Amino acid sequence: MAVPRRLSQLTSLAPAVALALALAQPAGAGALGFAPCASRDGFSCSTLTVPLVRGPGGAGGALAVHVERLQAGAAPSETAVVALAGGPGQAASPIAGELRSAIGPALAGRDLIVFDQRGTGSSGALSCPALEGEGGIASIGRAFERCALQIGPNRGGYTTQESVADVEALRQALGYRKLVLFGVSYGTKVALEYAERYPQHVEALVLDSTETPEGPEAFHVSTFRAMTPALRELCSRDACAGVSRNPTADVARLVRRLAGGA
Repeated sequence: MAVPRRLSQLTSLAPAVALALALAQPAGAGALGFAPCASRDGFSCSTLTVPLVRGPGGAGGALAVHVERLQAGAAPSETAVVALAGGPGQAASPIAGELRSAIGPALAGRDLIVFDQRGTGSSGALSCPALEGEGGIASIGRAFERCALQIGPNRGGYTTQESVADVEALRQALGYRKLVLFGVSYGTKVALEYAERYPQHVEALVLDSTETPEGPEAFHVSTFRAMTPALRELCSRDACAGVSRNPTADVARLVRRLAGGA
């Protein structure tokens, strides 16, 4: 029996409609199914599907974000620690064990969530042949331009703002009331922007090697200011006795020597 034309058209549109509905509706608690990770004891793995570009004028399409969870107990906790790697460009899942050790005390009653931010690791890692060759400083700008062309229009989906939205989508999908954001380097920028956009969902921030939302300081003045107190703390209680009696003075002496003023 022939299928009516209108019914045939609706049937052909069904997959697209289903995808649109999945991307438009916020996920609820327990929306993701987890299975034991093949390479990491104790962790469970899943995938969260998110829009490639959100909002009006988006490029369309979806992206699969790789997620790993270490539960603190038999059931998911009310709050979770989300670990954000650096870069931008570093995948978090390969260092899940190190992240687990670094934030250990915070995991007594909280789950740990580790995910590869979009464009890294198992979340659709980007590859740019234009950046793989060798070249001088003058060619870097041209290489970035070629890389942008190689990625194409989808490059608009790989931004800090989209990563922040992915964190919120994860929170909703996993049903956590609040998050503790543990960021390292570029991960601190993502954490701070999430806290600015969703302060009601933040329990605490743990920031290592902080980058502000405005980006790094051009001359890293704060880093140089922190060197002396950092060296004093590291070398307290004669911890550097076998290397230097005064590391700050030794560093200053080295700087003068390198500048030709010894």
